[in-house]
This record gives sequence, C-alpha cells and structure tokens, in this order.
Amino acid sequence: MGTIYILEIKNNMKTIKSIKFVLSFLIIAFFYNCSCQYSKTPVSNEKILTTSLIDTYTDISVGIDNDNKVLIRADNKNKLGDGDGYTDADSVFMFPEILFRGNKVQIDTTRAAYSLKTNDIKYIDYKGIHYLLIKQFDINDDFYEIFTIKNNQFVKIGEAFTAFLKDFDGDSILEVGGIGSREAYCSKCDSMYYSPALLYKLGKEFVLDSISSKKLTIESNGIFLGFDSGNKIVLKPK
Repeated sequence: MGTIYILEIKNNMKTIKSIKFVLSFLIIAFFYNCSCQYSKTPVSNEKILTTSLIDTYTDISVGIDNDNKVLIRADNKNKLGDGDGYTDADSVFMFPEILFRGNKVQIDTTRAAYSLKTNDIKYIDYKGIHYLLIKQFDINDDFYEIFTIKNNQFVKIGEAFTAFLKDFDGDSILEVGGIGSREAYCSKCDSMYYSPALLYKLGKEFVLDSISSKKLTIESNGIFLGFDSGNKIVLKPK
C-alpha cells in the first residue's frame, strides 16, 4: 500500500532580530602652535544600525529521506486571514512554491487559496513513486492538487476531491477523491442533480478507479449515469 507520511509544520521562519550597535567615541585633537599652546576640540560620531527582517517565509519540510526532501514555501505577505473569509489565519496562503533538488515550482499564479495545515498536505510513496497532495479551497468543493516527480521536479498531474484517501478495494493502492456538491433540483422536490464519485489510484500511475467510483456513485446517487455530471437529474436516495 502507498504510505502516507505524517507531516509536521516547521516554524522555519527566517528571522534576523533587531540589533542595535551604538558606536560612540570622542576624539580630542591637539593642535600645537609655534608657542606650544593648544586648544581642545571635541568631535562626536554616533551611528545606530538596525536591521529587522521578521517572519519573511513559512517553510514546511516533507519527504521520506534526504534524497526526497521537499520544501513547501509561502511568503508571509501572501497569508490570508479573517478578513478574507478564512478563520485559520496561520495556514492559508496564496502563491506557495515547491522546492525540490534545486528546482522551484510555483503551484499557482492565480489568487487561489491553499491550506498549509499539517493535515491538509499529504506525501505518499508507492514503491518509489512519490505523490504530493496540497489542498486548495474552492467556493463549491475543496480539492487536492496532485503532484509527482518528473525530471527532478514536481509537476502537477491532476486534481481530486478531498473526501477520501484510503484503499477502497483492498489492492494495497490508495485511492483519493470523493463526490462533488449535490444541489437539489428544486426546494420542495424529491430530486437532485446527478454527481458521480471520482476516485483516483495513487499507484504506478495516477488513474481513475472506475470500478470503485461506479460503486460509490450507486451508493450515493442510487444509479450510475456515467462519470460526467452534466445537468442530469436523479431522485434523492431514500
């Protein structure tokens, strides 16, 4: 079975604490005239140096060994919070990046919101094939953006709902996915829009598990009408 690695967020903040240096000295120069008399002239030169770079990045390190360490980095200026409609202000970011083996991949160039909470990032190894799942918030259904390693960098290979991450059929390969939101056809009727289950295998390839998806669709919808939701209307399961 693919192995799920529990992640720990590392408060790997790049912080340079404010340091104050006070350099103060008094130079007294003596000037002698031809009569050997002198005058005293005080000279003052004081500088205060302050450097403050606080909480520039939030870094999360994941992976299974030194050769497969991954750094997910988010600039704290792109952090979202209560004012943006997110209650967990410490873990929601725009424009996160994946750093791996000297290569950097920007996950998204849009203003999409990503969760960098420990439970919302999954790193899965299936017989040497590595999958990285990062949760994106969506107005309808949250979903994972799914990446794998190609040419020494992570590339996106698909998306899946976040409802399930388990071995549905007992073949020792994890499936990820679920069922999208289902709206009622009308407020007082007994029907709803058809929404199929979409479960993907995280094995040697990232592929739709049509058998498990069909089974879950029938359990949820009472009928199977294909893997395209379209505008199909079905009766609500009793």
